[in-house]
Amino acid sequence: MGTFAKVSKFNLNVIIMLFSEFQSVSPQEWLLQIEKDLKGKPLEEILAKNYENIPIKPFFTQKDINEPFSKALAQSLLRDKTCTLPVGAIGKAGEYMGDWLNNGKNWDETAFENFLKSALQDDCITIHAAFLHNAGANAIQEVATILAILHVYLQKLQSRNLDLEGFVKKLRIVVAVGSNFFMEIAKLQVIPFLANRLLVQYLGRESKIYPYLIGVNACINKSARDAYNNIIRSTLEVMAARLARADEVSAIPYDYFLAGAENSESQYIAACIDRILHYESKIDFVKNATQGTYFIEYLAYEIARRSWELLQEMEKAGGLLAYEQKGLLSKQIQEIAKQRIIDFQQKKSVLIGVNKYPNPKDEQLKIEGKNLDSFFEGRAIREFRLEEFL
Repeated sequence: MGTFAKVSKFNLNVIIMLFSEFQSVSPQEWLLQIEKDLKGKPLEEILAKNYENIPIKPFFTQKDINEPFSKALAQSLLRDKTCTLPVGAIGKAGEYMGDWLNNGKNWDETAFENFLKSALQDDCITIHAAFLHNAGANAIQEVATILAILHVYLQKLQSRNLDLEGFVKKLRIVVAVGSNFFMEIAKLQVIPFLANRLLVQYLGRESKIYPYLIGVNACINKSARDAYNNIIRSTLEVMAARLARADEVSAIPYDYFLAGAENSESQYIAACIDRILHYESKIDFVKNATQGTYFIEYLAYEIARRSWELLQEMEKAGGLLAYEQKGLLSKQIQEIAKQRIIDFQQKKSVLIGVNKYPNPKDEQLKIEGKNLDSFFEGRAIREFRLEEFL
């Protein structure tokens, strides 16, 4: 206690003076030191790769970010919670467009009109987009598809002179949070921001209305084998969602994929993951804890820019419906999904306890396997777990 009292009374000017004594280090000096530490090993070999094909550098500085974008994104992360619905209220109606993409069905305009008529009468409207990540889509494809779905809704509502802001105000978007920690933070941050920008395009004026964002654990990387590792994966995903300022977060029990293994312990642990991070570690009590993190701001800009470009590509082709009726979106997602599976099979991407350091006790565990070629036949954007292709 005495030590804390001394520190708390420490003159701020003295602290500033002490920091001013440290000489700044230029990017060139950092690179030279990195090359020295690598002892001749090529820098490219240690830099992380990603399925978004976003270039990654060994470090990032203020020069690597788009400052106007970062400032606008920061303002969106300070948004008010416009949704007054109770936590967990996902809405009565399903989501026709998500089901259409997920199942590869033929488009039925009458069924969609009936769905929309019913959905508009609900207290909230939900875009269930978690299947995209669980089908292997990368962050850019996820964000662009969510925007394209919202675009279809806004077009319909505008043609009927209905309240666009009121629609977005009661809109909920459910997104799966994966294991690429920083990429997932950036992905979740840009979804409400870009949804708001799309709304502004329709309104022709600024609006402070944002959709309600719900982050849920991804399933693609969860396993029945050595299932306790799912707790670690889920914790990192919930942490990413909280740092990204998701409005609501939901964790799945670690034994969710073990047949007949549901128990109160796993459900309790799942509930505690978010409670501990939220109430005890206070991870999201700072409204924008990632502001000034140049790497995340760089990723957010790249995801936003590239997903908006993909949205424009869809619009040039006649919109999401025309684009996907030709199988263009599902083909792109399937290509990324296949690469994820191949990397998993070749152990370039690792799930501890599954394709690396497997638990001998789980080797006889019966898991329905999938065939790579037959699984991706047709136009459906189908969900899977990597474990099923082991």
